[in-house]
Amino acid sequence: MRPESRGTLRLRSADPRDKPVIENNLLATPRDRSRILEGVRLSREIGRAKAFAAVTGTEVVPGDQIRDDAELQRVIDEQVGSFQHTTSTAPMGGDGDEWAVVDGAGAVRGLGNLRVIDASILPEVPSVPTT
Repeated sequence: MRPESRGTLRLRSADPRDKPVIENNLLATPRDRSRILEGVRLSREIGRAKAFAAVTGTEVVPGDQIRDDAELQRVIDEQVGSFQHTTSTAPMGGDGDEWAVVDGAGAVRGLGNLRVIDASILPEVPSVPTT
């Protein structure tokens, strides 16, 4: 949670039927990469604990053959994804915030009578599920 990496969302064209171009840019910073590596290592350790032996089997992914951090990072890079509970794509902010798409009441800047009322306006990615 709380990634540093930031993706982009842009219009493909002026045609509203064209899908936007979404670039997630996952794990783009060293901090994000090290945190996910640490999380996967910890998950593997928990899954292999004696307390779970009666209910767990062989590790399927990444698999017991993956033994060092370089191999583990390669698997993470190949399989990283998102749950798509997207937030903070059109953040709320004050007049001086160049990234703010909406004001504090959710009104879209530069357009009249249009407000955004979903998790896309959260100024920071929350550390909880949003759905």
